[in-house]
Amino acid sequence: MDAPASLKSLAPYLRLCKQFESRDPVVAYHCQLYFVQKGIQLCSSDAEGKMFLLGIMDKLEQAKANLIAQQNEAVGNEIVASSHIESKALQLFLFADREDRAGNFDVKVIKTFYTASLLFELLTLFDALSEENAYQKKYAQWKATYLERCRRSGEQPVAGPALHDQEQAEAENSDQPGSSGFDAQPTFNQPEQPAQPSYNPPAQPSYDPPAQPSYNPPAQPSYNPPAQPTYNPPAQPTTIRPLGQATIH
Repeated sequence: MDAPASLKSLAPYLRLCKQFESRDPVVAYHCQLYFVQKGIQLCSSDAEGKMFLLGIMDKLEQAKANLIAQQNEAVGNEIVASSHIESKALQLFLFADREDRAGNFDVKVIKTFYTASLLFELLTLFDALSEENAYQKKYAQWKATYLERCRRSGEQPVAGPALHDQEQAEAENSDQPGSSGFDAQPTFNQPEQPAQPSYNPPAQPSYDPPAQPSYNPPAQPSYNPPAQPTYNPPAQPTTIRPLGQATIH
């Protein structure tokens, strides 16, 4: 069933709910919750809109009951729910950004950027967007609109960021729930899981221990004992011959 005119700007969240209904009930539930909360503000004086919202509320209660029966913590725990949705939004955003920077501008990339922007918007259910998430949401909105325009006009897109004045103005003008520049919403096929980056640990620095200094002990002085003095015994005195006896005459 199509949303009435008063709720038309929120229709992308019903489509997103349908796309995630079977593979990620948490995301689907919060798409309906966002639709109801924003829709109440939009159709306060529109009977058709109110009736439509009542039908969505019934589905929302059923989805909540199913999640509670599964003991899913994302219902009733905003921290868990917010973390889950942010993780999904970042997964899609990073996949689309990597493909875009590689020069792949096909419809899948456009739709992935667009879906990521809607998921970032869902985070406002819990709190104001962080500065980083707000930038990623705006960038994804702008990139989806820019690539779709290039696809239709035959213009060659520029890969990566290129937020010039005109594009920045378009991004700001499209910063409304569900406004993306798309007239039709073809079925979004979930992209394959982005490859996990391989982790190459930094090479361990080789440790070359300092060379041990060679120890050359000082040369032992050679000991030359003093020469032993030569002992020359004194010459034996010449034998004294007794004087001859004097002859007495």
